[in-house]
Amino acid sequence: MKPFNPVLARSKTMRYALPSRFWMDANHFIIAAAILLIAFVYALQQNRRNFFLIISTIAIASSAGVLILIKLPWIDFLTRISYTIFDFALIMTVIVTIILVVSDLLSLKMKST
Repeated sequence: MKPFNPVLARSKTMRYALPSRFWMDANHFIIAAAILLIAFVYALQQNRRNFFLIISTIAIASSAGVLILIKLPWIDFLTRISYTIFDFALIMTVIVTIILVVSDLLSLKMKST
């Protein structure tokens, strides 16, 4: 599959501009754990509705992460799907947290004026 961007189509440019697959695989857990920890700390400071919204995305990501780590042969299909669910839940955690942070900042700005 060829990259969409013609500049990145050259392998030397692509290796320079993007992290390698090995780097991404090696640091996936650390980055995901940092995202989930930051979201959890932020959720502790929120009201009840926002807390449960953030915690539910964290719970989905954590459940999928546990299924990834188990790797039982008889649930191989579920393990493969868990990678996608984990990444999707991680992205949703980031999006929800960013939206709540921006809304908090805008409400603070409105209160100060």
